Amino acid sequence: MKLTRRMLMGAAVGGYLLSTAAAMAKTELTFWSWRQEDKAFYNEIIKKFQEKEPEISVKFETYAPENYQTILSTALAAGRGPDVIQVRAYGNLETIATPGYLLALDKQSVPELAKFPEPALAAETLRSDGKVYAVPFAMQTQLVVYNKKLFKDAGVNPPKTWDELMALA
Repeated sequence: MKLTRRMLMGAAVGGYLLSTAAAMAKTELTFWSWRQEDKAFYNEIIKKFQEKEPEISVKFETYAPENYQTILSTALAAGRGPDVIQVRAYGNLETIATPGYLLALDKQSVPELAKFPEPALAAETLRSDGKVYAVPFAMQTQLVVYNKKLFKDAGVNPPKTWDELMALA
């Protein structure tokens, strides 16, 4: 087949239009979680995010908590995983960070990590390489137990705030 000037120009223009369309295309991200009870909250956050970043579309999908890790691991292994995931800390983090499915984070690329206490980041750190792979989702204290007699013997009142507890410690 003989290439004519018209065919070459058509190919060039077609290539340009395709590349321009690709450059103008909206970025679509998928975000997976097991926290179905938080879907309305996340949809509101995503809506606010997309108002500030209209060129980015986020599709939020939730899965049953008891099946999430299996669904996530299977999808990642098949190369069909989401762009953003809510990771369960500790043991579940290991199963998806070790094979290389996650990008390590550091305080240079994600300066906000400096705002988290080191113990919170420890839960998001891979034990084998010491790198942080996730941002803490929540921090909470379930229960503080103290011995009333020890406090009384030490002449100290039980703390009413976290700062008072830390000062007594």
